[in-house]
Amino acid sequence: DNSYSLKFSRPNVEKIEWDFQEAIFDHLSNFNFPFSIPKLISSLNGEKVTQLEKGVLMRVQSWVPGEMLGDVKPQNSSLLKSWGSTVAHLTKALNNFDHPGAHRSYKWDPSRTLELKELEKYFRTQEEKDIGQYFWHLFQKDVEPIKQDLRRGVNYNDAHQHNLLLSTIHENLSIDGVIDFGDALYTHTVNDVAIACAYACMDKIDPLYAASVLVRAYHEVFPLTKQECEVLFPLIGARLMITVSNAAWGRHKEPNNEYLSISEKQAWDLLKKLKAISPQYAACVFRKACGYDSV
Repeated sequence: DNSYSLKFSRPNVEKIEWDFQEAIFDHLSNFNFPFSIPKLISSLNGEKVTQLEKGVLMRVQSWVPGEMLGDVKPQNSSLLKSWGSTVAHLTKALNNFDHPGAHRSYKWDPSRTLELKELEKYFRTQEEKDIGQYFWHLFQKDVEPIKQDLRRGVNYNDAHQHNLLLSTIHENLSIDGVIDFGDALYTHTVNDVAIACAYACMDKIDPLYAASVLVRAYHEVFPLTKQECEVLFPLIGARLMITVSNAAWGRHKEPNNEYLSISEKQAWDLLKKLKAISPQYAACVFRKACGYDSV
């Protein structure tokens, strides 16, 4: 009489990755995290993870009901505020949590965007290459020199529109479910809000305004520092560059796997819009959204 999801790993995945996710579920449950998350269901012999053939891992977890955020149109200000608040609650809950499985090199970490520059050769047009060079240079100029000064912690690292759920749809939209913790890792704290902004700004007429609404709501739950406001815009670009780079590589490696390019067009369209915005102006907007002097 209940609903469940059955999850399988890719072959030969490191078990510590799944142990890490189990530890996150346990931690959030003990933290009284105010959103629905999956609960792991033990097998008859008490195991939460079952080893299958060819190094494949399997687990059963409770089904989290709700509509995916990406299926809700339009995405009004109340939804953007809830998006920011949800991510901030994740940051706050994971702030004092750590696990050996969190410390890994991972291609979806915005702080590692420069490692994907070699995938530029798979971009299809000169315009795409020019956009890539612009945002990678912006990251190298504005983020790389101060990375060591930014706060770090375990991040959810995947607050996009297919992982956040709404159990009820009404005028004042509010997220109440979070799924898929497979991208979590130890990295710079500000990356979580940058990732949320990267997806929340897609298909928006005024992406910087949308980002400012989300950032203000995030800051009210988990305050950003002035320095984090300064690097937020290039980190949004950094995450989008990871999206388009991995999509280009995936199209080359697995041309029939449409999921690998699921956000590619939206990401390129957004990168074009963001390239027309002064990074200094964006920093002013984010500082003001967080209650700091805009200049």
